[in-house]
Amino acid sequence: MNDYEKPRTRLLGLPAQHLAKNNKDHYMLEVINAIAHGYVTVPMCRAISNLVQFDKGGSSVVITFDKLVENCSINNGPFRVMLNTFLHYGWVKQIDSDQWDLSHFPVSLMNLAQASTHVYQVQPGSLAYDHSQEILLQYLQKCQSVVFHDAYQEYTAYAPVLIQLLLKLFELRHYQKDTFNKLLQAFSPGVAEILQENFVKWGWVTTKDYHLTSAGLYLVKHAFSLGTVFSYQPMFAHFHEMLFGNFAGVFHSDSGEGHVDRHLNVQASGFQHKRYFKSLVDQVLKLFDSQDLSAQPAYVVDMGCGDGELLKTVYQNVLSSTARGNQLSEYPLTLVGVDYNEAALQETEKTLKGLPFKVFRGDINDPNALKSDLIAAGIDPSQALHVRSFLDHNRPFQVFPPTRHGSYFAEVYAQSCEFASLDHSGALIPSREMLCNLVMYLQQWSGLINQHGLVLSEVHTLPVASAREFLYDIENCHFDAYHALSCQYLVRPEVFLLSAAMNGLFSDAGMCSYPELLPVKRIVCHHFRKQDFRLRLVTREDIPDVLSLEKTHWQESLRTTDQMVSDRISLFPEGQFVIESRQGVIGVLYSQPINGLSIEHPVRFDNVASLFNRAGKELQLLGLFVHPDYLDAGIGELLIRFINQWAMLRGGFDRIVGISRCHDSHEGKSNNYKSYALADQPQ
Repeated sequence: MNDYEKPRTRLLGLPAQHLAKNNKDHYMLEVINAIAHGYVTVPMCRAISNLVQFDKGGSSVVITFDKLVENCSINNGPFRVMLNTFLHYGWVKQIDSDQWDLSHFPVSLMNLAQASTHVYQVQPGSLAYDHSQEILLQYLQKCQSVVFHDAYQEYTAYAPVLIQLLLKLFELRHYQKDTFNKLLQAFSPGVAEILQENFVKWGWVTTKDYHLTSAGLYLVKHAFSLGTVFSYQPMFAHFHEMLFGNFAGVFHSDSGEGHVDRHLNVQASGFQHKRYFKSLVDQVLKLFDSQDLSAQPAYVVDMGCGDGELLKTVYQNVLSSTARGNQLSEYPLTLVGVDYNEAALQETEKTLKGLPFKVFRGDINDPNALKSDLIAAGIDPSQALHVRSFLDHNRPFQVFPPTRHGSYFAEVYAQSCEFASLDHSGALIPSREMLCNLVMYLQQWSGLINQHGLVLSEVHTLPVASAREFLYDIENCHFDAYHALSCQYLVRPEVFLLSAAMNGLFSDAGMCSYPELLPVKRIVCHHFRKQDFRLRLVTREDIPDVLSLEKTHWQESLRTTDQMVSDRISLFPEGQFVIESRQGVIGVLYSQPINGLSIEHPVRFDNVASLFNRAGKELQLLGLFVHPDYLDAGIGELLIRFINQWAMLRGGFDRIVGISRCHDSHEGKSNNYKSYALADQPQ
């Protein structure tokens, strides 16, 4: 087994009819994701064949990124997105910052992709039209002639056809067993025969009469999940132009947006996001169920309100499910919809008709203007709860003047950033600039957030290794690709959490994250509360201040030294945090990844760095110290909550551990560490 392969226990290779009932949901999720991944991957496979000469003899194929960009006059942004997508599959390997090994690329799939050009030109809804039949037949016959490595690769190849076919079946809305047969009547005999053969093989229809099986019915009912990626059909139809030509030109058309069917995109996104809206609404309702109604928000402000459905849902639930709902005449609640798009505001007005509401045109990058508009309309910003869903990554990119701590944060996290951020010319935005932008963007919003806070749902990218391990369980492979290509800026979830905390915005204990049953989290619902202090990474300039915090906690022989702090910053800079107020540093938390902590074989506190292992599966808390003047301010609890959230969102840790001598442990009191550690444990 080579470096590009990783064993997985998967269900996709099994016939659907042989799956146990409790595995069927998982099976269908894998199928849907495999098709969605394939839809974005096929045009990329075609593009790479125009760039790289593959040797059929199996010799090494190594490319130099910058050299290829220059020699072939390609846009480096979509090129990097393409390579990142191949990384998810394990088809390529990044040797260093500039060199990539493509020796294990599936050449058969690449050759097949050459035939896909016209399939992506077939307009949505015209799949069964006469002029499309020859295109479909040629492509399906080409697929039939290929021997695929596994079932995943097969779904990838058939994806350009399957995605339209399944969406058409969903559109019929009958969900009857003979739905497939009715649709096949619109196709030529050659196309229908190939589709029948494959649907039988995949267990989606019966052998005898081609009726949808239970698995097939389930797939059709959930097929609209594919609508979001398919809404970018205009963009993928012109991927060659994005890579080799006028990147910006793909985004414009006489009717507006040229890269996406926005109507389909909004509908399909709503279909996918229903469960996450519930989490957001549940977070909001907690604010309206307290007994002190006068302390509750008087306004709910939704930046990026779209059609206004979220605001309407919030109001209906407050009315029916909270203490405030019975007192709206005395304590009225006004809904405020804000959107950059005038058409969206018009839809919001229709949705909220009959409810107390106001609408404003606003830009997510300009919260100060929103604050002025609210005041001008007689709305007290301090009485507003802010909400938004899946919007922060879709903000326009701005360059902000760098700050010292923002630059250090960007420097630390840029080292491990694998996401690609593109400007509207198709050029890569340096990771450091994007990370600095995120911090400064949230700094602007922190000035508008009050005691009621900001409730938001956001979607995130993941490290490629994590996304690859759960390739068909999660959406990241295709989702990250089309978001990057459309100039949307996904970041990892722990990066977003830290960026908010750097601006005094701390996520409440009720944070929700998804997928619930996997150790990776790509969607998070936060309730950020504004605090009078902020959290950031420890720098070497902080060493005198953080060492002074220990003086009231430990005798000198047990205190951390400046060299120990410096080593922690060098080894694991992203895991060392300080909290500071206007008066300076008031708290510090140190951590490191390890591969096991045993009270049977303890290490001295001054040699704890010997346990460090960057690939460790446990996060060890090395120390937490708070300034004596702030011991009653909840700083310790805030740090513990933050590190728990950060570790969970970062992923890779099975647990957080920490065993240390506390205030009642003095030199000479006990030399038996095991006895000390177990002294207060129940027998």
